[in-house]
Amino acid sequence: MNVQSTETDDKRSAILKATVELIAQNGFHGTPMSEVARRAGVSAGIIYHYFKSKDDLILKLHMDIKRRFAEALAAGDDDKMPPYPRFYNLWRNMIRYLTDNPADRAFISQFDNSPYDKMCGTELHFTAFARTVVFIQYGIDAGILKPFPVMVIMEATFALASAVSRLESIGLTIDEELLRTTSKMAWDAITKHEEPGR
Repeated sequence: MNVQSTETDDKRSAILKATVELIAQNGFHGTPMSEVARRAGVSAGIIYHYFKSKDDLILKLHMDIKRRFAEALAAGDDDKMPPYPRFYNLWRNMIRYLTDNPADRAFISQFDNSPYDKMCGTELHFTAFARTVVFIQYGIDAGILKPFPVMVIMEATFALASAVSRLESIGLTIDEELLRTTSKMAWDAITKHEEPGR
């Protein structure tokens, strides 16, 4: 990679990093491009060299976070593992990513509750998290998981993981015991059980 290409990547990365930090603090509307430029250490004009508009920047940032999050979830994944150990690996990776990247967590939460989410649709989600989608669909087809839409199971699991990851900010230690306990809570919520009275 040549020096110019490296400098280009560095500037783009600095812009994305500044954007996610500012949005996590101030929200979408409280994050003007001028402030992004200031924090990234670039001119406002440079931002428009990489991104067509603020909306384009936010959507590209979302794609970047989804890619990194999906890569983190896939670490250590093995489709030959039994269902629960495989789910636990996924759960642990999810908690660790969300705990280690609080700005990403805040951005995802805001994005998912904004008009931007509708601009993406579900295709990007299914593409980025393909391994997780296949695992969940297998669990449904095998009668292990509840017969809900894949997105419902994914969103329910993410919501609990996000809530658990925030506990560290109030002083709770997220250790192996807590990961095991909360993973069983999540697993119990999405797996099939006998109906009461049967």
